[in-house]
Amino acid sequence: MESDKIDYYVTLDAIGLYVEHRGGADLLVVELDGGFALTYVVDAVQTYVALDVDELEALRQEAAKRHRARRGRLCSHLRSLGQYLDGRQAASVIVQERSMGYSIEFTGFANDEYDTPELSRIYEQLSHKFVQKLPTRKPPLSLRSGNG
Repeated sequence: MESDKIDYYVTLDAIGLYVEHRGGADLLVVELDGGFALTYVVDAVQTYVALDVDELEALRQEAAKRHRARRGRLCSHLRSLGQYLDGRQAASVIVQERSMGYSIEFTGFANDEYDTPELSRIYEQLSHKFVQKLPTRKPPLSLRSGNG
């Protein structure tokens, strides 16, 4: 089952391309069992969509064909956040775009001076400047691990 693991950096990259293509802003991403729920605003109208893993894979493949080199700020930031979340061994992720940057909430291991070994619910606010400085790989070609 490990080979079917979905990487957050790939998934959030696909979500970023999806929302950017629609001109969306003020994005909220909530991980669900088997997919993600998105809410975002286009022309002052809130939009909601639920995407399962197969829909995200199809979106990612189509986006890679048409926009291989073109990625806006949202997509770039989400890809960096995804890699950050992968490094934190995150699960059950929530990402909210905010004017100051992003708030993220996830289940993972605390990154503190106590080196708490238990999983816990973690909330962080990350500025745009912090996110821009995160190291990131180039855009992947697939949502599946090992295919990008």
